[in-house]
Amino acid sequence: MLLLIIFWVSLFGLLNKVSSFQFPTIKFVGISNDLNTPRILVQNGPDEADKLLQELENHFANTIRDDKNSIVKDIQWYPNSEEGYEVCNVIFQEVERVVSQDDNNDDKRQSIILSFPSMKRQDDLEKLAQVLKSEKCKELLCIENAFAELYPSSPSPYLHIAFCTNFNAKSEVVVNEKVPKITEVRATKDWVNNFLGKFRLCPYTSSVSRAAVGLSSVGVPVGGVHVVKANSTDLNEDNIKSLRAAKLVSAFWSEVVTLMQSKQDEWATSLVICPEYDTDFKSFVDVCDSIIEPTVVATQSTKFIGRA
Repeated sequence: MLLLIIFWVSLFGLLNKVSSFQFPTIKFVGISNDLNTPRILVQNGPDEADKLLQELENHFANTIRDDKNSIVKDIQWYPNSEEGYEVCNVIFQEVERVVSQDDNNDDKRQSIILSFPSMKRQDDLEKLAQVLKSEKCKELLCIENAFAELYPSSPSPYLHIAFCTNFNAKSEVVVNEKVPKITEVRATKDWVNNFLGKFRLCPYTSSVSRAAVGLSSVGVPVGGVHVVKANSTDLNEDNIKSLRAAKLVSAFWSEVVTLMQSKQDEWATSLVICPEYDTDFKSFVDVCDSIIEPTVVATQSTKFIGRA
């Protein structure tokens, strides 16, 4: 009503002028999407969240049909994941879980559906789908396709990932079995103290307990270095290449969550060590550049994550 009143007042004034009539420029101000998003419904309480999930299940059943060669599990519901890094952590934990399981039917394609109703930037989910269905992700993670549908096309934004039928295709991977498993984290901490910090190879790290040194001027307090090892693969697994990649990416995003949820002066840096790539550095870089970095960019996480 306000818009119509302004329009007609402007029109009346113009018609009373001698000059030729020009249609007035009107700026339409849209209603905020936050007034009716899935995130608001989830915040209204468990009853509204349950209704929203039911609507999504009905929507999915009525609009998306997998072919007869696909196994579709129930929709996995993550109402508390708001930020892109939290969503990535969930996605790649699930990818790791699927790639790790050993009960895959060679004639059936595994398919997972993950919904994130509270995402602050649901467009990020569509960007992640683009990364996941890239040729590199298909190759490295045995993904056949990925598809995102967002609100309001869907009651709640979700990501649908389908894995290849040749899931357990064997790949020749050289794995270094001679690395002493129990000393990897300790050896890495010693390396930070006695080499990286001692010789000032990183200007911001002096020891495993003092990282982000000299960054107080930009609001980053000194904190420790959190060292974690990516989960090891079972050397008897047939799909070692995909399994290693899935575990590495999952470990990365898990560490991002650890950093973001810890106190600023507790952890300033994370080191994810991946000894299974000791003899295959090219593949390690391929995973970092083809999966990790694009997902960091897709979720706009470059504002607080620096991958080195």
